[in-house]
Amino acid sequence: MLEYCSLVVFTILGQSAAGLMLLIALSRRETTSAVRITRIAAIILIAAALASLAHLSDPLVSYYTITNAGTSWLSREILFCGLFGASMLLWIFVRRRPLLWLSGALGVAFVYVMSRVYTIPTEPAWNSPFTFWNFLSTSVLLGGSLLLVLDELAAGGRGGRWRVPSGVDPATYVPVG
Repeated sequence: MLEYCSLVVFTILGQSAAGLMLLIALSRRETTSAVRITRIAAIILIAAALASLAHLSDPLVSYYTITNAGTSWLSREILFCGLFGASMLLWIFVRRRPLLWLSGALGVAFVYVMSRVYTIPTEPAWNSPFTFWNFLSTSVLLGGSLLLVLDELAAGGRGGRWRVPSGVDPATYVPVG
């Protein structure tokens, strides 16, 4: 039972990291906050990858799982997890706009490949294109939620409230700009 929980953790954390990077790329942020958020997304993806090792019978030979990428969606999932992680690290160090877009695109590709692992004929409820759209919507929802939380933490927990200058009645204060 525990090995299946690790797959749920891998899926949820991987989708969160992908959604976070997709939203960062779409927001056109190229600031230090985008780099900070990308670092957090990379840590989330590393945690996801480590959680997935609990599903293997022998994690020490986990490198064999990628050797069948030509025919196995599971091997492709591991490959795209690595490519997605590498693109995030490259964006952190190089900070060029196309690398941010590449990272967002590889995040979506990772979610697609992840959904293909579950699109199997023996599970009729999952064997449809809706599986990908469910995974992608989960990615965007989790990534957006994380982005809001991280932005709120960066703002010092003000909740989007304006700071009222001293000596001004808060009931009559109207922020400008």
